[in-house]
Amino acid sequence: MTTSKLTEAQIFDKFADIVAQSLRIEPAKVTIDAHLMDDLGAESLDLIEITMETESAFDVWLPEKSILDTAAEVFVPDFLTVRSWVSMIDRLMQYTPITCEECGGPLAAETGFRMQCTLCQKQVSLRSGEDLNREWVKEYYHQEYLPSKASTAKGEPMSATSA
Repeated sequence: MTTSKLTEAQIFDKFADIVAQSLRIEPAKVTIDAHLMDDLGAESLDLIEITMETESAFDVWLPEKSILDTAAEVFVPDFLTVRSWVSMIDRLMQYTPITCEECGGPLAAETGFRMQCTLCQKQVSLRSGEDLNREWVKEYYHQEYLPSKASTAKGEPMSATSA
């Protein structure tokens, strides 16, 4: 599957614009380590708007189940940081095709979480973010959260990459 590859910085810039517009705040307040609720004041309805705008802007399908619920299932309290969303968007975009497997033509966003080939008109359903996000949250928990807690418990300072 061929996918569009934006850099993390490009994803951040685009997502930060979405957050700033949705929350009606200055874009400079949206930093990579900002927490959407605690630092930026997002409420549950804001998260719904951010989710919908993110799906449209990045041609990804976020899970129907709240990302908060998914994260809470594996106990990651700081999951709502901008950094977490940028990583999630990046991962979901890896599963969004940009070319048709049938004819190689470019795919364009359709309604209902589908892409359609502009040449042969074949429709491709996007993979649900539910399972992808569950996998990502579990990876985050085991690779980032647990090691950072273990380091903190031992009195070691957390590195910038484990934040």
